[in-house]
Amino acid sequence: LFKKLANRAIKKHQEFASQDIANFLWAYAAAGQNDRKGLFKTLAPSVEAIIEECSTENLAKIAWAYSVVKVDSPNISNHILNYVEKQNEFTSEELRQLHQWHLWREELNSDIRLPPSLRDKCGNAFT
Repeated sequence: LFKKLANRAIKKHQEFASQDIANFLWAYAAAGQNDRKGLFKTLAPSVEAIIEECSTENLAKIAWAYSVVKVDSPNISNHILNYVEKQNEFTSEELRQLHQWHLWREELNSDIRLPPSLRDKCGNAFT
């Protein structure tokens, strides 16, 4: 089923709204699917195009999904950091998803990480 969905998403990804992309990536990752088909890399340009209009919920879902399937997209990661000024708008669940994304960025030894104020808020929501 997920193989067929991935193939269809790759063909139609330009037609997706931000919530469609966020929900699809989240479901794909939550179901334990990997990125063998290159779905996350293929969708990266579409994600980059809509990420600035994402709600905090959709942003957190996208960040979490990319961390779970372990697909690095520096452009998407940089866009995630643009949401720092909205840190008071994230729910506890969204903060926990961002915390997992941040831990993955640390695992990658990436320079792209949450700033201390948001990192601490995410860590506190996680524990």
